[in-house]
Amino acid sequence: MKALDDRTMANLDVALEEACRSLPHGGDHEIRKEIAQKLLDSAAHGNKTLSGLTEVARAALAEAIKKSAKLRDSVDAPPPDQRARSGAALPARMLWTSHRSRVKGRPEIGTAGPSQS
Repeated sequence: MKALDDRTMANLDVALEEACRSLPHGGDHEIRKEIAQKLLDSAAHGNKTLSGLTEVARAALAEAIKKSAKLRDSVDAPPPDQRARSGAALPARMLWTSHRSRVKGRPEIGTAGPSQS
């Protein structure tokens, strides 16, 4: 790869930082590395403007987030037959109603409970 000029290097840095600004702590190393590689590839093919590199960085970030979410969902999700048993497939209101019926006799949130006379 041929050397990039100072302006292009500055544009690469700004585009990477701008894209990762929305991530907690500026993003983890793997996501930043993925975005940086796509930025370098784009610059090597002649895309050296800040606006062009920022567009590449944002697209790479969106792709990395989507890939990360798919990976996380495939690892964290219980098998389909367990979702119904665990309540994961139920709407939140139904889960709350179910929870309230299990703790019958306890005071509801925001109430003082049984009077102590």
